[in-house]
Amino acid sequence: MAKKLNKKVVVILLVIAGICALGTAGAGAYLLKSRNPEYCLKRAQEALEENDYKAAERYFGRACAVAKTNREKIKNYFRLAEFHLIQNDYHEADWSKALGCWNQILRIDPKNEPATRKMFDYFYEVADLGQSQAWKQVQNYSGDLLKILEETQQPTDIKILLAHGRACLEIARLGTTSDRLELLKEAAADFQRYLELNPSDVKGYEYLAECMLVRGSIEASQGNLQSQQIARQESEKILQQAIERSNNLSAAWAAKINFELETLTDPNRLEEIRQEAENLIQTLPASDLLYTALSNAYERSGRRSRVEELTKAVEAMRQAAAIKPEDISYILRLASLLHRLGSIQKNPALIEEALQIAEKGLLLPDAQKQSGPRESYARSNQYTLHSFIAQIRIDSILEARWAGRSLDEFKPQLERVKNAADRMTQLVGTAENPIIQKWQGLIALAEGQREKAIRQLYKVYEQLKALDRPNELSQIDSYLCYVLAKEMANQNVFGMQKEFLEKALFNRNSVASWKPETLIDYAKILMTSRNYPQAVAMIRTYESSYGSTAETKYLQLQAYIEAGFTKEAEETLASMNPDEPDTIALRLLLLNRKIIEMSSAAADEEQTASAAEMKSRLDSLYNEQFALFSKLLNLDAGRVNSSLLLSSCHRWIRDKQIEKVKSLVDAYLQHKPDEPAFVLLQKQLTEPDPTVIPSERMAQLTEEALLGISDPRKRLVSWAQYLVSANRIPEALAAYRQAYKQFPEDTAVANAYYELLLREKSFEEAEKIAQQARQKNLDGCEGSFYAAQMEIARGNYDAALRRLEECLTYRPLFPQAWLLKSRVFLAQNKLDDAITAAQTAAQMNPLSPDIILHYASLLQERNTRLGGKVTPEQVEEAERMLILAMMLNPGNQNLQSYYAEIAFERNPERSLAMRQQLLKINPSASNAILLGNMAMRMAAQERNPEKKEGLYQIAGAAYQKALEIEPNNEGVLNAYAEYLRQTGRSAEAETILSGQSDVLWRFYLRDGQFEKAEAILNEMLQKNPSDKEALQGLILVARGKGDRAAVKKLLDKMRPLASTPEEELWILQLYLEFEFTDSVDKQIASFRERYPDNSQVLLLDAWYNISCGHLQDALAKLNEFLAGNPEHAGAWRLRGRVYRLMGDYPKAIDSLLRSKTIEPLAATRMELANVYLESGQVEAAIGELKTALNEPQAPMQLRIMLENIYEQHHRTSDLKRFYLETLAKYSDNVYWHFRAGKFFLEQKDLTAAEQMLAKAWELSRKNGPGDSRTLDYYLETLLQSKNYNKLLAFAAELIDSPHAAILYTYIAQTHLELGQKDKAIQNFFQALEKTGTNLDLMNGIIAIIVEKTGPETAAQWCSQKLRQDPKSIQGLLGAVNLYSQTGQYNQALQYVNTCLGILQPSQIEWVQLSLKKANLLTMAYSQTSDEQYLQQAITLMEEMLERMPNNYTIMNNLAYMLADSNQQLDKALEYARKACQNEMGNPVYLDTYAYIQCLLGNYEEAHQALLRTIQLHEARNESIPWEVFKHLGMTQEGLGKKTEAAAAYRRAVSAVGIPSADKEVLEKKIQELSL
Repeated sequence: MAKKLNKKVVVILLVIAGICALGTAGAGAYLLKSRNPEYCLKRAQEALEENDYKAAERYFGRACAVAKTNREKIKNYFRLAEFHLIQNDYHEADWSKALGCWNQILRIDPKNEPATRKMFDYFYEVADLGQSQAWKQVQNYSGDLLKILEETQQPTDIKILLAHGRACLEIARLGTTSDRLELLKEAAADFQRYLELNPSDVKGYEYLAECMLVRGSIEASQGNLQSQQIARQESEKILQQAIERSNNLSAAWAAKINFELETLTDPNRLEEIRQEAENLIQTLPASDLLYTALSNAYERSGRRSRVEELTKAVEAMRQAAAIKPEDISYILRLASLLHRLGSIQKNPALIEEALQIAEKGLLLPDAQKQSGPRESYARSNQYTLHSFIAQIRIDSILEARWAGRSLDEFKPQLERVKNAADRMTQLVGTAENPIIQKWQGLIALAEGQREKAIRQLYKVYEQLKALDRPNELSQIDSYLCYVLAKEMANQNVFGMQKEFLEKALFNRNSVASWKPETLIDYAKILMTSRNYPQAVAMIRTYESSYGSTAETKYLQLQAYIEAGFTKEAEETLASMNPDEPDTIALRLLLLNRKIIEMSSAAADEEQTASAAEMKSRLDSLYNEQFALFSKLLNLDAGRVNSSLLLSSCHRWIRDKQIEKVKSLVDAYLQHKPDEPAFVLLQKQLTEPDPTVIPSERMAQLTEEALLGISDPRKRLVSWAQYLVSANRIPEALAAYRQAYKQFPEDTAVANAYYELLLREKSFEEAEKIAQQARQKNLDGCEGSFYAAQMEIARGNYDAALRRLEECLTYRPLFPQAWLLKSRVFLAQNKLDDAITAAQTAAQMNPLSPDIILHYASLLQERNTRLGGKVTPEQVEEAERMLILAMMLNPGNQNLQSYYAEIAFERNPERSLAMRQQLLKINPSASNAILLGNMAMRMAAQERNPEKKEGLYQIAGAAYQKALEIEPNNEGVLNAYAEYLRQTGRSAEAETILSGQSDVLWRFYLRDGQFEKAEAILNEMLQKNPSDKEALQGLILVARGKGDRAAVKKLLDKMRPLASTPEEELWILQLYLEFEFTDSVDKQIASFRERYPDNSQVLLLDAWYNISCGHLQDALAKLNEFLAGNPEHAGAWRLRGRVYRLMGDYPKAIDSLLRSKTIEPLAATRMELANVYLESGQVEAAIGELKTALNEPQAPMQLRIMLENIYEQHHRTSDLKRFYLETLAKYSDNVYWHFRAGKFFLEQKDLTAAEQMLAKAWELSRKNGPGDSRTLDYYLETLLQSKNYNKLLAFAAELIDSPHAAILYTYIAQTHLELGQKDKAIQNFFQALEKTGTNLDLMNGIIAIIVEKTGPETAAQWCSQKLRQDPKSIQGLLGAVNLYSQTGQYNQALQYVNTCLGILQPSQIEWVQLSLKKANLLTMAYSQTSDEQYLQQAITLMEEMLERMPNNYTIMNNLAYMLADSNQQLDKALEYARKACQNEMGNPVYLDTYAYIQCLLGNYEEAHQALLRTIQLHEARNESIPWEVFKHLGMTQEGLGKKTEAAAAYRRAVSAVGIPSADKEVLEKKIQELSL
């Protein structure tokens, strides 16, 4: 069985193998055939005969694929391309595939002429039919063909040559190439060559002329302004050649006429061109081109009426279309002209004819479905015709809608529009195309779906608007813009209505060409915008083309009046019927303007002789106005301007002309009985004296008037509004509740009621209204707007924004939603977003008082936050908005007051006039003070003496007015006293304020009379030791005097009394200001813990870090603080200090200027002066300080700083003037009399010096024995002036005083001058006797003795003393001083040692003498470089420190000595650190510590310590020692900051007291660092 089975299997396998072999043989044969191109072509042909086009395409493609040679492939691709272009019932031509075949050929053979021609022919036709993007391919393929023809030596093909030139011209015109002029040059060469080969073809001349024009335009845009005119002349010559050479004169002339129209600049030439064209038509054979040119000429607006011109344009176009009835461009043009003419004439027959022509156009071949190069052209024609027809039909529907007509009769038309829109969608290929969306929106509008339509149309508008280019005519669909403008009328979106109408008018296809009434609509909008001159121009434009109408005449006259063109208005009125209501209304408007102008002039001439004449003329105008009002009320009360009538009536009431007003009001109320203002006025007139009605009675009359209104809605709403204004909220809510119940569909009622409920937090009742608003869609956005308001009232700002976004999705043109959105952003402190939203709201409705006021306030807030970084453009923008806000809110005096301040910098005179007017309108004390303050600011800047005096008079009168209104108001008293102080009448101010100590001490403080202020405050403090006001005042006095110790003492006393965070902050800031950091760090931490949310903590931390020299940390905290508090002047000042200490002067100046802009404090000016000084800007520093001197409470440091600058820069004349001005202000100040006397002594003005020093001495003795330094300089003055008798007499009187040593010294010098040397020596000895053990005083006297008589005299006295008593401390000290002065250090040291052996270490003299010894040893070391002296000095200091371990002066000196000798630096650092820790505010110790850290290479620590050192010296009003800057330079070098190091060394070199040797060393160092 197994064997049999195996045999069967074998047989089966053999059979299968045989079958497979046969199949393989067949398949092989098939494959061989399919690889045969001839076989494939044969099968393709057979398939064609059988109409099997799919198989044919397959075989043709296979033939291309299997072709063995490129030549064979090319032939087969041509066959395949021919196949793709077959067009019959079974096959549709596929041009894209044919193009693909020709492309394949060109890949195989790039120079294949037939394929290149095929590609060229296709793209040339496409481009010629309007597809501009095809010109690039035309350029490429025509260029390739021209090269092929040249290489194969074939004749030039003029068609290809012309096409290449055209392609270059069009590409250059489109601007899609980098070198347009080069391309135009190539185009011109092609055209010229073409004309050489074919001189009779008009087209060649046309293109060449066009080429010249484009070139001229490009060159003109590049700055060659003459090139355009030259190009026009060249083009004209070329076209003249066409006329001379062409065999088609009609075409040549048509080309020339069209060229002249295109380049026309002289309007008078248009009529000549028209006549020329008409003559040519009469003489030349009938030509569609000439008729078209004539139609073009009449289509342009000329001097004839527009109807006549368009009629002629239509007739000419009819002729052109008759000659070429299948030219679809003629059909389109004729239909368009007929539609324009019919629309202008309101002629339905012409419009219907236009429709019929357009519908016939759809049957023309060029509007049928086509393939190939004409496919896009045909589709475009179809779309244009369908769009044209649909627009005419939709326009008739919408115009009927706007006219309020029923739309039932238009349903068939609407269906046609829908069909046309469907066809356009098919042609475009997508319903998402903006143009298709436009049609959907227009259809929705015609169907009554307004909200949906507006959303859709506005979305399209926004998309198309993005494509517009600045300063060019709009390309947005003008009809879309027109429809939106119409729909926006009376929708509180005036700004959008204006924008839409502008886009419709100033458009490449202006809607005014067929709807000229839009010009009048736009003129009305311009008048609403108060742009009267442009409105007049627009009206004249309309009248020039369409003639004047009653409406245009009225509008023009109104614009004349509003613009102030009185003469033109008078002339126009004279030509009008005086009895027409419109004429009377306009005459009233003109009269009102005259009255306003004359009233203003009369006010200016109030005190002149012409005032009576003006009043007479004004009365005449009033009488005429009354007569005209009476006449108009009788003729047509509806034409009366109610606001003008009301204001006139109030004026007549003030003038007691009650009967006049009664007659006018009665007449008005006969026609409008429910006008609340006039009903109230009528009731006022029944009062005994209508000019004076008590407020209570006025309230009663108002209630009676409002409740008497017959119209229930007006009565309820007016009553509710009144109750709100009277703050009778419960009654107001009840009134609104009733109004809402009666008028639930009234949006205005619902809104007002809802807003009041939210304001009063009545959320439950408000929620009910919000629900009803959603149900009834009262807000037009499904209740989202109401919901947003609710969220805002609850403080849910994020939720409110979401609701507002929903709202704006429904109503994108809803300015109130944008306004609310802006307010939400502002509440979130997102100022930029708030401005953007407010700007959108303002653009939509620039006439909304609320919106513009809000937007203006945001712009001002932005500018305030920007401070010094604000641009002029931003300032101008904000001011422009403020002015608009004032125009829209004329009764808002606060706004006008605010604007007066804002505009002050740019126009102070105008601001002052506004302040004066505000005071007249509202004579309050605050307005008077504001006027006075502004006049004073102007006076401070005024250089003209007469003008300055005038401003002072204005200020004085204003302050006196304020004093009359509120005589006991502390603010008024302060303001008036400050005025008197600044005008040099301080005594008068003191008189006025006498008895008012609370005000008087402040006056003294502002005036810099610190002693007087201090006296009053001390009295107050004696009465009440816990009087915080008195303590604060005393702190301010000490601050002004620069008395750092007093400030510290008073702050320590004030600190426990602080009861509020504000008081604590003030105290902490003053601790920091005076660099008491050791007293404040724990207090800051405590404050932070108790008030973690107080932003001022950041400021305190920053300030503390500055004091400690941690500048980067300070800067980070300041920046963080300023991010939330951008208008904090103090923070900007501190930031400026940080940058100053960093050496970044530009940033320091920027921050300080910002601080000064916010609040121009003296402290800021001082800081700024420091920056200017350090950066070498001396004049700027002086300017800041001089300005600061005039500031109230200007601290004494200012004067000292200015004095130092003058001294350091040797500005003698400035210094002299400074001292004289200072003494005039501070006539009882010891310090300034001494400083001035010292200066005049140095200048050898001995008379002035004597006078000032005598005064200083006198003042110094008021409360004590007198100042010894002042006495010294006074006696020196007498000595130098040789006033010996006076000196001796003066000294004799005081010889028993504590100043005896000084007096004997000057007596001795006087005797020397008198030649009495013996007496002199006796008195010198007496002087030395009187010094006791005062080393410094003795040293000074011995120096004088040595100078005047030689060292032997001093030695004689010492010898005498020591002979008498070898242990005489005085004698020993004298010897020490003598030998140390003469450089005999060893001898001086011997006497020191003797003296120290006698004294006890517990005696102060022992300490002083030990320090003297250490100093002598150091000086000896400096002179000899003998290390023994240095080691002895160190050993001595260590011994002293061992005896007195808590003497930090010794500790510091020892540390410095070790550092200076570069010995035991670690030990020196320990000493210095301990000294600093125990006296944290000692800058000398800190400098030592920093120096040692620097030597140890700890540069950051050294730098921080030096910054602290500098600030401590500044806080103490001390000159910074040169060594500090030297050490700072060393530290900066160590940090690798060469520039900063050099700057520090420069400051050291320029410092007072630097030894010449050290100065030379540092100057060399500066040179090295500068390399």
